Amino acid sequence: MLVVMLKMRPKQVKKASRSRRARLTPRQRFARLRQNERAALLDYVARLREKFGDRVQHVILYGSRARGEGDTESDLDVLVVVDDGNGRFHDAVADEAVEPWLQHNALLSPIVWSRDYFEQQARWRLLFFRNLQRDGIELWTRPRKRLTASTVSIEHATISKQRT
Repeated sequence: MLVVMLKMRPKQVKKASRSRRARLTPRQRFARLRQNERAALLDYVARLREKFGDRVQHVILYGSRARGEGDTESDLDVLVVVDDGNGRFHDAVADEAVEPWLQHNALLSPIVWSRDYFEQQARWRLLFFRNLQRDGIELWTRPRKRLTASTVSIEHATISKQRT
């Protein structure tokens, strides 16, 4: 009987931690990261915005640290969604993580996806993407450009010129 109770206990504890995590907002989960981890992530986002500007669409923290389950040896998994680009561009985006990692002593592990691939994953609703939606912490999203009357007329004029 004692053996059965010992086997059941870890599952009950695990379920309790999941329900507690579900109640925390992404902002609260981000605040639970260590100071150096938050600084490394914010530094990485700032570097991406400064160097690549509008080409970066999203920066999302995911994985064990985003869920609040990681330990001191866990890395910070970061998904960076860019507008497009080849392998060299994706490598350059990932390489920007080295300096914040060394400066703040927090291991960043970026993955770089194109916007098309990100949208494909969203359509297919694969397990990784569902976990990303559930547990991910959006560190930065490029604001959408607002359409104004002058923007619409400029775009319309450009389209009209292309047709003629």
